[in-house]
Amino acid sequence: MDIHKPKPWHGSRELAKEIATIVVGVLIALAAEQAVDWLRWRYEIGEARKALGREITYNVKALKIMDQQSACVTARAEALAAWASGTGPRPAGPVRMPLLYSLQTSTWDVSNASQAIAHFPLDLKLSYATLFSRFGNEREAITDERAAWAQIIAVANQPKPDTEELRRVREAVGLAEVWEGRRISNSRNMIRLGTPLSMDGPGPLPASAYSGYLTPCIEIPKEEPKPSR
Repeated sequence: MDIHKPKPWHGSRELAKEIATIVVGVLIALAAEQAVDWLRWRYEIGEARKALGREITYNVKALKIMDQQSACVTARAEALAAWASGTGPRPAGPVRMPLLYSLQTSTWDVSNASQAIAHFPLDLKLSYATLFSRFGNEREAITDERAAWAQIIAVANQPKPDTEELRRVREAVGLAEVWEGRRISNSRNMIRLGTPLSMDGPGPLPASAYSGYLTPCIEIPKEEPKPSR
């Protein structure tokens, strides 16, 4: 095998030409790498926005459903308080838990961990961050409201609660009303902020989302029949 020795450069012009060729090659390689990186992050951003939109859609729908039952839940809480105070009759039938959904934020957490959010435009990043921060705060209020209702249900469904247990009902009703007021006052703003970022707007949730709830304050929709193939 013949080995060709590199030819010596003849003058500064030939040396500059060789250097320019190398520089242009490096620049082309860097530009190609940046183009591939830009396309990858463009795809990641698109997928993240779709997933976030679906999560926001669920949360907005859940907030609207919980708001719809507000008047009914307040009336039932007042009736329970009156009964526990001895100024009203015992409510008929078993006391049930209102529809209190746990808002979802897992997609936001995953998108942050994957650094997809870091590549969002600043104004969009702030919009998502503000909204999901409020979702987190609202979830805490919902958890506390659910705990208050669990205490109400545990005592109010007993055959003959005593004086101390009735006092606990009155206390739990007061807590439930406080947390409901906080939840409702926050939800209106979140619906306003979240609707433009949702996938398909604040329509009804499917009946499967009501699984496990036996609330007297919301008419649970029936599942639409699936089309036959």
